[in-house]
Amino acid sequence: MMIRYDQDADILYLKFTEGENYEGEYLDKGIVINYDKSGNILSMEILSASKRFSLKDALSYTFEVVPSSP
Repeated sequence: MMIRYDQDADILYLKFTEGENYEGEYLDKGIVINYDKSGNILSMEILSASKRFSLKDALSYTFEVVPSSP
């Protein structure tokens, strides 16, 4: 996973996996989900990110991996 913030465009970009972007879906005001040709989620964009939440909080995060069930 890769997280990038474009300060000039004020976009927080979360890339979950590699792949070629086929289409994007506008979910809510300023939230875009990008899919590959098979319909798998590749990434998410949050437009006007600094107006939605504190970027200091968003860019310092905790990542937790939960083990799968046996």
